[in-house]
Amino acid sequence: MFKRGDIVAYHYLWSRQAEAGEETGRKARPTCLLIATRGDPQRLYLFPITTQAPHGRAAVAIPDIERRRAGLGAPSWVIVDELNLATSDALHDVAAPKPLGSFSPAFLRSIARVAADRITQGLTKIVRRT
Repeated sequence: MFKRGDIVAYHYLWSRQAEAGEETGRKARPTCLLIATRGDPQRLYLFPITTQAPHGRAAVAIPDIERRRAGLGAPSWVIVDELNLATSDALHDVAAPKPLGSFSPAFLRSIARVAADRITQGLTKIVRRT
């Protein structure tokens, strides 16, 4: 199973796609597993990673060393103004059984701080994939 900080190839469903009635992501993209709760099944909080400059979006730039550690090539950002919420027993949209790489605990904490602030303020769109 995947663990906190893993970067997984996942058919991420953008909130605009979910609002239009789509039920699965159009393509597999690198996605950061930021939070995995305890329990069975686990609740998984998945944040998309993009190489497109996030103009007008809340995002955390990925430093070069973290990109290499995560198996990413181009300059990239973790989008934190939306997420997919899935459960470990319903991860149908994972494209590969092994992670692409992972972020360091220190970088993961920096992403989590930004994401937690936005979530507690109600500024994050959550697409439930359960």
